[in-house]
Amino acid sequence: MELKVEWLGRMRYREAWDVQRSRHAARDAGEAPDTLLLVEHEAVLTLGRHARDEHVITPADDLARRGIEVIRVERGGEVTYHGPGQLVAYPIVRLRELPAVSYTHLTLPTNVQQCRSRGWREQ
Repeated sequence: MELKVEWLGRMRYREAWDVQRSRHAARDAGEAPDTLLLVEHEAVLTLGRHARDEHVITPADDLARRGIEVIRVERGGEVTYHGPGQLVAYPIVRLRELPAVSYTHLTLPTNVQQCRSRGWREQ
């Protein structure tokens, strides 16, 4: 099984979210291959389905002053920070065609390989 890797560069979370939706629709329609999107986000806090406003302990005006956007998302989890210097990987794959163990074995080496190809090393 092949996995196309696409480096999106640095972009705002909503912009990357739109790219994910587009790639997902194409993959779901069978018009695109399994893809791993790699991105570095501008500073953002995402609030998942289980997040409550009080989970964010920094006042909104402090976050705004620091340029940290706060976005509610439909995904699980609570509060997650993404920002400059952090590589985020979004796999867009047809899991129905792939056992879970194979999925893990497929994506982990690809993530490590992509990090190394950009000069990032384990510390």
